[in-house]
Amino acid sequence: RYCNADEGYFSFNGGNDEFDNSNFNGEGIPKSYSAGINYGNKYNNDRQTVNGSYRYNKIINEGTGSTFSQSILPTNVYNTTEKRSFYNNRERHSANGTYDWNIDSFTSAKIVMRGYTGLQHSNNNFSSQLMDSSGTLVNTNLRRNFSNGDNKSFNTNFILRHRFKKVGRTISLSLDEQYRDNNSEGTLFSIANFYEKNGLLRRIDTTDQQKINNSVVSGYNGRLAFTEPIAKNTFLELSYALRLTQSEAEKLSYSKNITGKYEIFDTLFSNHYDFRVLTNTAGTMLRYNSKKYTVAAGGDIGRSNFEQTDLIKDTTKRYNFTNLFPRANLQYKFNPNSRVSLNYNGNTRQPTIEQIQPVRDNTNVLNVVVGNPNLKQEFRHSFNLSYNFYKVLTQKGLYTNINFSTVSNAISTNEFTATSGDTIGKRTFQFINVNGNYNGGLYGGYNMLIKKYDFRISLGLNMNINHYNN
Repeated sequence: RYCNADEGYFSFNGGNDEFDNSNFNGEGIPKSYSAGINYGNKYNNDRQTVNGSYRYNKIINEGTGSTFSQSILPTNVYNTTEKRSFYNNRERHSANGTYDWNIDSFTSAKIVMRGYTGLQHSNNNFSSQLMDSSGTLVNTNLRRNFSNGDNKSFNTNFILRHRFKKVGRTISLSLDEQYRDNNSEGTLFSIANFYEKNGLLRRIDTTDQQKINNSVVSGYNGRLAFTEPIAKNTFLELSYALRLTQSEAEKLSYSKNITGKYEIFDTLFSNHYDFRVLTNTAGTMLRYNSKKYTVAAGGDIGRSNFEQTDLIKDTTKRYNFTNLFPRANLQYKFNPNSRVSLNYNGNTRQPTIEQIQPVRDNTNVLNVVVGNPNLKQEFRHSFNLSYNFYKVLTQKGLYTNINFSTVSNAISTNEFTATSGDTIGKRTFQFINVNGNYNGGLYGGYNMLIKKYDFRISLGLNMNINHYNN
């Protein structure tokens, strides 16, 4: 299957991109530079704690690669060979800080802040050819992508907890803020040749455009939770949450005029889109705790209001969803060192603005991606069963886990390959909702120590199954 060469992502919380891994898992030969400083201190008889850090990272990566892919269609089989060379230069300044305050024996507050700002530069060159099952040349493509950009992110979390004198009665307030801003400007130059079955050139498509991409994602989330003991070992939790997420994406394409300047606005490959989601959620959870058992069941009900606005065409689409998010947990302790637990969770995932934005992305002119403003949100059912024990004195332990999840209205792709006409072999991808997706896994391990020889043994097992429709 086709994979966009420019795929990647950033995480608000860090730890999920190339700057936060000790090993680089991509292609090429990277050069990495890193420096940082940490600070921590306690005040007021250890009731107040401050921790902070700053880090600078830079990664320069260049290399070459090749990909062979095959599309099996009812009427023919198409084989694509692509070669590429790339140069990427990224740097980032990041900082984070944590402040803990034990106000008194009943009340505590915590603030966590994370943020970064970075620059990136990339220069990628591609050459590809597509042939049918008989070895006849269908199309060729030479293209070059060049871009410079900057990005920034800021995330703040505040939580306030209070325990009342009555055992088990608590109240907590949490507030989250997330902000991410990505901007890039570059050029795309591409020459695509399409051939007749007899090998004669049928058509030449030339693309020479300036690309300007700007995206801003911001989110605000507040949650209030109250816990009350209603009987011996039995607790009731009530909660309410309000979440607002706003995404704005601007994709602009300009072609050259007769003077050679990028000033002709291309409406086919340009769009300015705004996507807002407002969600109100109320929930309840009933929990029973004993020496042997812990049983909890409940869930949340949420009302989400979606608003999609095409700022260029000045059109707005609104729609609403009401969802139930059930949760259940059962845990049994055989003894202080071993336990078994069963969990169930239901949750949704909204489509991203890139998946919704109804504009064609011609970064690869032979593999065009189209957004879908009619995408629905996913709903995932997740089950988890685990058992573990650990004996401290003998240092023997066993852990096992079985998990399974299924997704309704999973966000997938619809792929269309042209088998006739002037653009034979060209593929178009669009995001759609499908059913039938599921995945599951089984893993476990056993550890033991032979004290006489100070010899440790560790055995592990891991199995997975995935089913993905498109």
